[in-house]
Amino acid sequence: MSNTIVVQDDDNVIIVSDTGPQGASGAGGSGSGTVTSITAGTGLSGGTITTSGTIAVSYGTTASTACEGNDSRLSDARTPTTHSHVAADIGSLTGPGLVGRSAATSGTCERIGLGSGLEIDGSKNLSLSTTPAAQSISLTAGTGLTGGGDLSANRTFAVAYGTTSGTACQGNDSRLSDSRTPTAHTHALSDLTQSSATSGQVVTWNGTAWAPATPSGGGGTTVGTRAQLFTHFISSDPTTFTATTSGGTSLTVGVTGKVGIWTLRTGTAASANQRGGLTTNITGFAFDDVTSAEFQANAAMATFNFSATSGEEGFCNIGFIDVTNQNMPTDGAFFRTQNGGNWYAVTRAASTETATDTGVLPDGTYRDFKIMVEDVGGTLTAKFWIDGTLKATHTTNIPTGSNQTGIGAQIVRTGSTGLANNLNIDWVYYDIDHADVTL
Repeated sequence: MSNTIVVQDDDNVIIVSDTGPQGASGAGGSGSGTVTSITAGTGLSGGTITTSGTIAVSYGTTASTACEGNDSRLSDARTPTTHSHVAADIGSLTGPGLVGRSAATSGTCERIGLGSGLEIDGSKNLSLSTTPAAQSISLTAGTGLTGGGDLSANRTFAVAYGTTSGTACQGNDSRLSDSRTPTAHTHALSDLTQSSATSGQVVTWNGTAWAPATPSGGGGTTVGTRAQLFTHFISSDPTTFTATTSGGTSLTVGVTGKVGIWTLRTGTAASANQRGGLTTNITGFAFDDVTSAEFQANAAMATFNFSATSGEEGFCNIGFIDVTNQNMPTDGAFFRTQNGGNWYAVTRAASTETATDTGVLPDGTYRDFKIMVEDVGGTLTAKFWIDGTLKATHTTNIPTGSNQTGIGAQIVRTGSTGLANNLNIDWVYYDIDHADVTL
């Protein structure tokens, strides 16, 4: 091939072209000679060129190929071949028995630790790596211990046992299980055992010991007082009850089909505080832990116009109460319906009350009301039944001591619209049983 030039570009590509008889222009552009062909050698591709063509580097992963500059094999991680290091190349030493090192020109570890305070140095000598405590240092036995001393010999500590302050009690010390006189204390009655006692016996001193015995005439006696009444209202002026009225109200005896029924009426006058009341002559008692008091009555709100509407307000109480006027009882245990609501079970002491909704509405039905107040397990308790079903149990705000009460019923219209409200009472039963022990 005549008049041919070979040029290598930036990609290692050799370009062969016919430039004419004068040769290539530029630096080194002059020359003479004849090129007949260009052959691609090892690692190149594209030859043999006799006229024109391109020769390029042959890239690959086999012999006689080149590796490209971004080949991943130029930067990947790989396992190193077997080799060695001098001590100075080791950055740190860890693990049991290796507590430190220092560089050595021979490339060996200069010190091997054997545990706390011992090492083998570079001369294979066993030596102390820390300074031992001086023999003058003493170990002192504290409170409850004996022994100790300086470090010139082995020392022993032991627990100091004894019966004085600063000594310990041994596990088999007799004081841990001996009998002793108890300190002053009290017991509930439930803590007392029967001890062969029978019903009605009391604890007495028989000259040798305390023992159960039946009381004789010369000993203590139990005295009980009891008031009991069961009555149908068969006259307009029963001697055991006191009736009061106010504001045009009236008390009547006898309802169609119900002979002997008392009716407490509020009347129809358009004035407030119309009322009727009925109370026993037996008043002035208070509940306590030795008195049981029971009240029963069969009654119905025959006419019931109380409501929360302005002018139609009012209430009716029946049971243990201390008033029959227009006021709410100060002390008592009673059933109450107010402003058209259900019957409530109420205990009230010094005008502070506990009230429970029985869920029973005054609907004109005659119902049996029952209240029992007595000591239950040491707690004064009031229970309320309607038609034989227990509706409430109270242990709070039960009047005691000076908070006296009585037995009766009251109906009061506090509003002034003049709507009538009638409480019919068929019968009343009450039983008050008071017991005292005289020694």
